[in-house]
Amino acid sequence: MKRLITAIFAILALFSLPCMAGQPEYEEICKYLVDLDGWKGNQCEGIKMSGSPMGSMVTAHKTYVQGDKELEAHVFYGAMAADYWSNYDRRIEIDSSEGLVKTLEVNGFHVGISYDKKDHGGAVVVSLANSQDAPAVFMISFKNMSWEDALEIARQFDWQALRSLNE
Repeated sequence: MKRLITAIFAILALFSLPCMAGQPEYEEICKYLVDLDGWKGNQCEGIKMSGSPMGSMVTAHKTYVQGDKELEAHVFYGAMAADYWSNYDRRIEIDSSEGLVKTLEVNGFHVGISYDKKDHGGAVVVSLANSQDAPAVFMISFKNMSWEDALEIARQFDWQALRSLNE
């Protein structure tokens, strides 16, 4: 019985290695959540978690304010990143009087846009994944601005450097 339990734990450990491989510390991610000209930003915060049934996860975020405009920059590595990107993975585009969901490519990165036209808020989600085994996203959630303005702000962050942290 002891051998069976040991074998099960060894197999589980092997399957969790790809999810844990290459994940940075959240302090390293915070170096890339830079200050934005004209915006007041708070200190970057984050968390690294392992041992959950969903595998390991690393996240960091920083909030910014400029007048009535708000945005929050997030970076997710691990299962949570796969969940966020799954909404855009099918490349479905929806445009209605209430909102917009679309995907596009920006500088070789797949980008998902969700926008609430009434509330002038939403999210810009950038896939940083190098493979299926290493899901990662950079996301800007925003209020009181257009999705185009939010995308321009998102482009001020170094997506390539954030992707390289996932290798």
